[in-house]
Amino acid sequence: MTKRSTTGTLSLGRCWYIHLFPLPTGFLRLLTAPQALARDLSLSTTDYIHTITTPETPPDDDNDDNDTLPSSPSEIPHSRPGCLYLLSATLASSTLFHAPSTLNTLDLPLFPTYASILNNLLAASPSIGTESPALIDALLFLGLHILETEGLGRPPEEDMVFTDTLRHLSLLSANTPAPTLRYHAHVLTSRLLHAHPEGNVRLAFIKDTLEHCPYENLKGSAVGWLKEEIRISNAPSVDPSAEKEAKTKDDSVFRRPICLDTLSRELFMSPKRMDHQTFEQHISFFMDVLNLVYFLLATDG
Repeated sequence: MTKRSTTGTLSLGRCWYIHLFPLPTGFLRLLTAPQALARDLSLSTTDYIHTITTPETPPDDDNDDNDTLPSSPSEIPHSRPGCLYLLSATLASSTLFHAPSTLNTLDLPLFPTYASILNNLLAASPSIGTESPALIDALLFLGLHILETEGLGRPPEEDMVFTDTLRHLSLLSANTPAPTLRYHAHVLTSRLLHAHPEGNVRLAFIKDTLEHCPYENLKGSAVGWLKEEIRISNAPSVDPSAEKEAKTKDDSVFRRPICLDTLSRELFMSPKRMDHQTFEQHISFFMDVLNLVYFLLATDG
């Protein structure tokens, strides 16, 4: 085959090199400029975290508006989204460009710190997923960074805190218009769900999503979570001498028939309760369930 070329033009690889090679320097300037401004204003990472983790105090109707106005610059409350952006920029610069940072000395676990951040920034939203892309991007980046560097850590004592965090993230994966942000929200939700050590908690969240969630794409994700849990719990152990891991798998709820019995009503809709219009509305979910059935039959064989 004859290779065709045009004289005087640049190759695709050369174009990438010319236009994208200076990009990290621009990113570094973009990320460090807000941090330099924050240092000039005597703001620290501790201030960022305190602002975004502290619940908002409801206004007192008995007080006059003039009495609540700040009398000095130090009394002006910090912007929650602004502090989140500054914290994310500090994390990004320290991770991508090895910029000096004091974040390594801070205690920034998923629970309760990140859970509080999600609740404070998303709870007031009329519809989770419709916030600004920058805010969603910063929240997802922060969660993925903590999960990658610190892991799940110690799960919360109350299962509702863990469930609410997963619900916020899963709604972002269902409602966010940007496909890249939807994907990252789905990845963060999936990794966080599978990281919880209690199988009953994971199964309860999958059941709650299948039973009460109004979004078809999120129900399809729940079927995928179920399939992944079954695959992991039935996978052969890499190290036969790991007795503790083997015992954990043997005790897993996803190895027993009760798993599908618990979810059967949500997974397998009776044909008597379905007409042609209902079938067309839920066709994507039925295909996900059919894929799960195929997986179970192939695994059993």
